[in-house]
Amino acid sequence: MLELGLPAEGIVALAFSLYSLGRYEANARVSVIGVLAALAYVVLDERLLVELTAGGTVTVVLVWALWHIGRRLRFRGEYLRLLEERAEYLERERNAESERAVAAERTRISREMHDVVAHQVSLMTVQAGAARTICRNNPEAASEAMAAVEAAGRHALAEMRHLLGVLRPTSDEAQLAPQPDLNDLPALIEKVRHVVARVDYATHGKSDGVPARVALAAYRIIQESLTNVIKHVGAEASVRVKVSVAPDHIALSVKDDGRGAAEQPAGEQRSDKQPSGGHGIAGMRERAELLGGHLRAGVTEDGGFEVIAQLPTSKEGTR
Repeated sequence: MLELGLPAEGIVALAFSLYSLGRYEANARVSVIGVLAALAYVVLDERLLVELTAGGTVTVVLVWALWHIGRRLRFRGEYLRLLEERAEYLERERNAESERAVAAERTRISREMHDVVAHQVSLMTVQAGAARTICRNNPEAASEAMAAVEAAGRHALAEMRHLLGVLRPTSDEAQLAPQPDLNDLPALIEKVRHVVARVDYATHGKSDGVPARVALAAYRIIQESLTNVIKHVGAEASVRVKVSVAPDHIALSVKDDGRGAAEQPAGEQRSDKQPSGGHGIAGMRERAELLGGHLRAGVTEDGGFEVIAQLPTSKEGTR
């Protein structure tokens, strides 16, 4: 037993006190002061300042060792606690990121379904109405209109199957049709010409170097704009579609003359703000902003409606 001026119980208490001081004292400054006080007591008790002995030296080393072991164990416990907290934080972040990804995917799917269905259904509605109007006087023209309705319905079903096939492929060998791009715009314009009185289409520049995602966004914006013309203006509309491809961006413009809009109910009048519950203009603007571009839609001075968009085609702008 060490020759300290304490009973055996006091020595044991001192050992536990030193270990507890290092292990459980959160304040490092207080802990260091405590162990220094204990060392000073041992030095004075063993008279090490007068005569250095082996027993006194061992006692000092043991006092320091007991405190140091407790301190190291505390640091290790704190380190493990921090690791656990970090793991929990990363788990929460991963779950939150998964939820955000799911929400973003739902928004994308909703936007795609709206673009696919709204355009085709609008064409079908107008053509079916025209067929009903002329069915008695011109059965042949009515038959052609209903054939166009059938074709639009089949096209809408094909695009919906394609989208659902991407979400839930039946097999690894499933062949997916390519997404539409600028080269598909003439076919889209031609379909609209069967419904709208006049559609002028002009292009400038070559579209070969336009990235696929930019081309898809441009196609969808024009498609949605034409759908809005059919819904809000009607068959008497006159529409001008312009596509200009520059080295670093693509500019889009879809403008109608507003003819036929005055016959709609007041609640259906068009404005630069999307009606409650609608997602067309908001979806187009979101597409443009996701690519680093911008979109403006509003009523023109002559009473028509115009959608103008600019989409960057450089890699920096489409990240």
